Amino acid sequence: MRRRSKRCSNKPATALICLLLAACGKSDPLKQTTVARFKDQTLTQRDVKDALLKFNVGDSAAFAKAFIEEWIREKAILENADKLPETVLEKVEKMTQNYRNKLLVYEIQQAVVRENIKNDVSAAEIEAYYQKNRSAYIADRNYYQYRYVKTTNPNVPQFFDRLASNLYGDQKVVREWCAYYATAYKLDSTYTDAFPIRAIEIETGMAGLLAWPLRTITMSTTVSENQRYFHYFVLMDVVRQGSPKPLSMVRNTVRQNILEMRIDSLLRDYDAQIIEQAKALKYID
Repeated sequence: MRRRSKRCSNKPATALICLLLAACGKSDPLKQTTVARFKDQTLTQRDVKDALLKFNVGDSAAFAKAFIEEWIREKAILENADKLPETVLEKVEKMTQNYRNKLLVYEIQQAVVRENIKNDVSAAEIEAYYQKNRSAYIADRNYYQYRYVKTTNPNVPQFFDRLASNLYGDQKVVREWCAYYATAYKLDSTYTDAFPIRAIEIETGMAGLLAWPLRTITMSTTVSENQRYFHYFVLMDVVRQGSPKPLSMVRNTVRQNILEMRIDSLLRDYDAQIIEQAKALKYID
């Protein structure tokens, strides 16, 4: 019994070793398959697969062929690098070192951000930032908030008087009614430009919806393929060109601006700290 138990206990260990080897890439069959060679350098299926994933291409066969051909072409051309003047080689080496340094600086900064930045932004912070910087969110055109319902059901007393209401209970009734009876509808509080409303005007024959009085419901009927449709439209709000966009339109942008401000402040503090450390170690004269 003990021997059986010992053999059984080795199976998970063996499986774990196999997984670790796979994770290290030692058992990756794609790394063992060469698709091209130039002198002592090889290009493997894993290299091609990684390139396919990186660029997310549609025609993988064509991309793989072009990638292999470009790899061979580049290696062949680089064989002549030693024929370049020494000054050119030194220039390329300096450019390579500068680019490497910039990549390292970027990765160090990203690590600092990942370790220290807080991504949660409270509603109060968003509100305060927006109020202080409203002039940064000026509308470049008119934007409209509207509600629209298209239905084949002529019996609409449950929602007609509630369609223009901002009360939660009224909105709930309208949403539930539309879920059962509406063919199409828009009930959210998002803002759009004029194009969707122009499309409604064309479909329904209702004219002047962009200038219709706010929170006043208008309706029309249309017939398509022997089916009668009832259309209801109400303009809830208009943001005029040149005026600040409401917070509901720019909330995500404001949140991103706050995070970018935090990152900028964090990196400036980090830079100052690093410089002070370098001075303390007398790395800087």
